[in-house]
Amino acid sequence: MATIVFAILLFSSLGGKIQGTVKDEDTGNPIPNANVIVQNTELGTAVHEDGTFFILNVPPGIYTVEVSHMGYGTKLVKDVFVEIYQVVRLEITLKQAPIEVAPVTVTSATPYVSKDMAGTTYIIREAELAAVPVDYTIAVIAFQPSVAHVDTAFHVRGGRATEVSYLVDNVSIIDPHSGEPAIGMPKGVVNEVIFLPGGYDVEYGRAMSGGVNLISERPADRIRIEAYGKTETIMPHDYDFGYQNYQSAIHLPISHKLKGFVSFDVMHTNDWNPRLFALPHKQRDEYTLYGKWLYTASSKWNFAMSGAQSRSQFDRYDTKWRFNLNRYRSDLVKGNLQVLTANFLPDSRKLFSVTLSRLHVNKTYGARERGSYGTFEDFTFKDYSALQWPEFSVRNPFGANYYILSYTPLYDYPVTSGDFPEYRNMSSDIKNLRCQAIIQAHKFHEVKAGFEYSDLELGSFNHFVASKYIFSGDTGQFIDEYHRNPQEYSLYVQDNIDYEGLYAKVGCRYDRFAMDVAGVEPKTIISPRCGVSFMVTEKLLFRTNIGMYAQPPLYEQVYSYYNLLPIPDYVDNYLPLIGNPNLGPEKTMSYEIGVQGAVNRNLGTTVNVFYKDVSDLIGTRFVAAEPQDHIRYQNVEYANIRGVEAILEISYPMFTGKIAYTV
Repeated sequence: MATIVFAILLFSSLGGKIQGTVKDEDTGNPIPNANVIVQNTELGTAVHEDGTFFILNVPPGIYTVEVSHMGYGTKLVKDVFVEIYQVVRLEITLKQAPIEVAPVTVTSATPYVSKDMAGTTYIIREAELAAVPVDYTIAVIAFQPSVAHVDTAFHVRGGRATEVSYLVDNVSIIDPHSGEPAIGMPKGVVNEVIFLPGGYDVEYGRAMSGGVNLISERPADRIRIEAYGKTETIMPHDYDFGYQNYQSAIHLPISHKLKGFVSFDVMHTNDWNPRLFALPHKQRDEYTLYGKWLYTASSKWNFAMSGAQSRSQFDRYDTKWRFNLNRYRSDLVKGNLQVLTANFLPDSRKLFSVTLSRLHVNKTYGARERGSYGTFEDFTFKDYSALQWPEFSVRNPFGANYYILSYTPLYDYPVTSGDFPEYRNMSSDIKNLRCQAIIQAHKFHEVKAGFEYSDLELGSFNHFVASKYIFSGDTGQFIDEYHRNPQEYSLYVQDNIDYEGLYAKVGCRYDRFAMDVAGVEPKTIISPRCGVSFMVTEKLLFRTNIGMYAQPPLYEQVYSYYNLLPIPDYVDNYLPLIGNPNLGPEKTMSYEIGVQGAVNRNLGTTVNVFYKDVSDLIGTRFVAAEPQDHIRYQNVEYANIRGVEAILEISYPMFTGKIAYTV
């Protein structure tokens, strides 16, 4: 029975920044000590001697900012739209008023282009999420420029699927064994998706092609119940793939300071990767339970509770197995995530945070026991010791023959007996500590610095049934089992320079990976990054960035079958694929130039040109050895990627859309 784990999550630094100036309307002189308050929050500050003010970590939303000073009339700035990681800039003037007068109200206009986007950034907001024809938010990036969707994998700007980092509220949900997301996040849980295909900040590690940050829903101020359902079962036979998805959520504000949110999602389909018609043995069942509580103790401290439990299980289809599908491969993936973060804002110019997180993933695949399973009933897998090697036969509906010397099922002949020959159970337990400081050190400089440490407990049991043609003796199986405790460390610092029409991000990241194998030295890499943007006109932005991005190898490529060395001498006619603890990090050197502008109030355009040198990619090479040759993972591959993205954004009261072309 699955255990649903909840943990404390103190409200993290998932906010934007409001900054600006306050001046005398008649003289243009600064008005020091004027009060700036974000209404309906506990956020505010006093204006400095030079007339500037800064308010960090403002939760995303639409606000009214109140500005006042003795001897001046009060001004209310409405519709101040704050987004995560973005800067709202206000230029406010106050008029002298010796006597008390009613506040003056003005409306803030949100510019189409923001100069602080030194790298390409796509923000998919709640309204757009509702219109995209997917139910799980990771799939939203399939509709963004330079993204190729292959089965369930997403390739960004020509990179491998495992080069993309997926996060929920700044916390990674990637299984370091396989490089795949471990937690499914339905649309009802996510408020917006931040997609970074290039030029991202130094705080993003374990990513070479891009980052996808899923920002979860904030608990509402009032009780709210939401329900959503979708089904294909009412459609005619040719259009019915058995797809059903049901989502529900409830917002529970206990008080002004304590608010909660709980969501549950369940999905079933008979064919999880449909083509022209439904295929057998492609059942998929998923569910996700998510809960979140926020507690605002004061303007300096924020607290919350949050937890997630996710499970996905599905069958696979292969043409060679179409007459023996009940004994083909099935997968079961279970993950849960907990986070603990403490934020401290001593004043409006400083933010300190400490985050503890734990991600646990368990993945099993093999031939499952026959029979039907309920939506919440986990697959039961066949006893691995009873698995039989898959065989071919001319007694098949096609009468296809096969070569007797073919000792592995790598040919296009149908399998008529036997089982999927592999059973594997992998577990990953990742404990992460992250400390970060954001300081507005000067009116032109915001400094971000952090430290991150991950302790990984990785385990795997792999049983592989082998053909009689592989072994010279009676043994007919490989068993590979390991338990390892690698560790990862990183340091980063970045200066965000905001000077008039210019914005620059200059930073560097240091990573160190220790593989927990005797005699293998830790690997290190330094990744400098720099991005610059400036406003050519009020409606035209130019940007360019250059940076090094790196990630450690997948740990199954490090440890799998490494314990098999030296290979037993009874192995014959087989080249096993062996892990390599000496693998170094893969690296990408990325260059980008972009132009973004508004044609008019309804049309916007973006053109990005990018170039990437990808080195030390992991591939395989033949190794001549005694007593048995083998194949081994090595840092030997190289890629050169270049492309152009052109985007046209259309925004009318009755219609919005985006047209993108990538070459």
